[in-house]
Amino acid sequence: MMFKVFKAKKADGVSQPRRWFFKGVATAGVAIASIAGLGAAVRAGKAEMDYQAAYDKDVIPGDKILQQNGFEEIAQQEKDEMVQMFIDDYENKKTGIT
Repeated sequence: MMFKVFKAKKADGVSQPRRWFFKGVATAGVAIASIAGLGAAVRAGKAEMDYQAAYDKDVIPGDKILQQNGFEEIAQQEKDEMVQMFIDDYENKKTGIT
């Protein structure tokens, strides 16, 4: 028994590879439409997210724990002084001054 896959024709005269091509195009179209619909659903879900509620759920308890442990946020002036200390230390090491 011998098969001629690429030259096979149905009774209606349409070749089999041509059917495969159109089935592939249709399948790809359905897949692309599904992915686009899923992407739109994900974007819509993210757009409706309540950022304030997420912040309250995550950050506020963390701040309370830090305060209970004795940690507190430093002032901007202290931050600037620390940064300047690191810059000065870097410059001194680069020039060889200790």
